[in-house]
Amino acid sequence: MADEDKQQKQHPDEQWEKSDAKAQIVKDIDAGLVTDETLPRFVLKMHPELYKPWNYDGDFGKRYRSCQKQINKEKEASSKDLGAFLKHRTSHPVTTTTRTGKPRWHGSEAETDMYDDVKAGVHLTMKREDFYKSRASYKVFEPYEVYKHIDQKARRRKRMNEMIRVRDEKMAEEEKKKEKNKNKRSRK
Repeated sequence: MADEDKQQKQHPDEQWEKSDAKAQIVKDIDAGLVTDETLPRFVLKMHPELYKPWNYDGDFGKRYRSCQKQINKEKEASSKDLGAFLKHRTSHPVTTTTRTGKPRWHGSEAETDMYDDVKAGVHLTMKREDFYKSRASYKVFEPYEVYKHIDQKARRRKRMNEMIRVRDEKMAEEEKKKEKNKNKRSRK
């Protein structure tokens, strides 16, 4: 009861700012589902339960335009940030060597070759020394560095497979719960 009184005392614009209706229309505008032409039909037919408290008279058009301005400002800020980031990257490129003069692993040809080989399981079919000698791109680095990265990629791949398995089990469990709830409802 106290929440309802508090909500009624708030200014309608404050209520709109925090409403699910505003959040939904911002998502829909950003996704391109709502335009000036489709607004009336969209609001009244797609989400009537959300927009019911917000009278569709003159105020709603004003609210819609403010949502459009908000999205445009966010997109403009995002593009400025991206431009500044790209400018920084071009003026400060990543070096191919470390401070100690050794070649940098990240972004090297050896890194992409290693990814492909581990994905294909080549690292499991041969000894480490033979794996190191299998590509010229690996020979740029010290053998221990390549071995370290083989182990790292193998651990990562194993961990990713485990995460996928756990996710799939959870999803299957949720499906079973939904099916149970659906069966319980149908029995009533």
